[in-house]
Amino acid sequence: MIEYDWKIRAEKPLLRSFSFLLKPIFAANHRWAMARGEGSLRLELARRHATSEEERKRIPAPPPPTTSSPLPLLLGTAGVFAIVAVGVILLTRVFIVK
Repeated sequence: MIEYDWKIRAEKPLLRSFSFLLKPIFAANHRWAMARGEGSLRLELARRHATSEEERKRIPAPPPPTTSSPLPLLLGTAGVFAIVAVGVILLTRVFIVK
């Protein structure tokens, strides 16, 4: 068994400022990607250990590479910033006496 223990540091100010929002998103993406990778690896190992060509053909092909548009990421980022901006505006109105 192999276990990786990574310590990630956010060096960019924007990442540091919004890490509390981004950490769950990055963690979920990591779990999703690792699950897909594990599934593909299991299929490949089964294919390599098949004892006959017929058995090899019964094993489904691995999923194709994931290609995505940057649009969902941009929209999600804009949504997060909009939510934070609205929160800051509301907190400012509540705590600052005019």
